[in-house]
Amino acid sequence: YQITVTSDHQPLRVTMVYSDYPGAVQASKTLVNDIDLEAIDEAGHHFYPNRLKQPDRVNNTEMIEIDSPLIGVYQLKVMGHHVPRGNEEDAQPFAIVAGGALE
Repeated sequence: YQITVTSDHQPLRVTMVYSDYPGAVQASKTLVNDIDLEAIDEAGHHFYPNRLKQPDRVNNTEMIEIDSPLIGVYQLKVMGHHVPRGNEEDAQPFAIVAGGALE
């Protein structure tokens, strides 16, 4: 996906959410499918959710916040890190919403 930021005076917020499959009751980690959100600006800077320096491996709601984004095109990537439930015909559905000064 691509978005175009038109001003650096408004924060850029990109949120991805998905309904995960139920985890086992006794599991130490309840996230079953782990899909990740990443944004890359034209200068090649990588941004990850929740102000982390790497992909979020815990949550099924992930938000990237950039307080003073560079003006230009951002690549938004959604990648499956570990997706044991679902297949090509029944992939993990997700939704993305972006806010800020966008074209």
